[in-house]
Amino acid sequence: MGIKSEFGAYFISPHFSGQLVPLMAEKGFNAQNKDVVGLMVKIADEANGSLNEDGSITKPLTSSDQKLLTEGYDKAVEILTEIGVDPSSIVATPIRGAHPGGTAAMGKVVDRSLETEIKGLFIADASVIAQAPGDPQY
Repeated sequence: MGIKSEFGAYFISPHFSGQLVPLMAEKGFNAQNKDVVGLMVKIADEANGSLNEDGSITKPLTSSDQKLLTEGYDKAVEILTEIGVDPSSIVATPIRGAHPGGTAAMGKVVDRSLETEIKGLFIADASVIAQAPGDPQY
């Protein structure tokens, strides 16, 4: 279950990452997993990026994406503070992508049969949906 913002295009959901406790330790907090309240900010990022010939991926964060993530982060800090979390203990993990969808949209990358421009190469997963789902609840 998550929080759908009525004033922004982001989604906040409960989340725990193994990165949180070490980040808190760097700030001088002796926390254990059971001590952590975690929230994740999710957005429908802009459709940009590329798969390079060497197999690496280039996916720059746009200014619009950064703005949404910052708004979501600020709201998450507000929520955590309201429930009694010490603001000085709040940490953020590096920005990362997860469960990508909309990266090979039907009509742009694949045809109605899910075939790419490379004959015999089909894509049949969440990549073919029209755009990245920023709100996985819908």
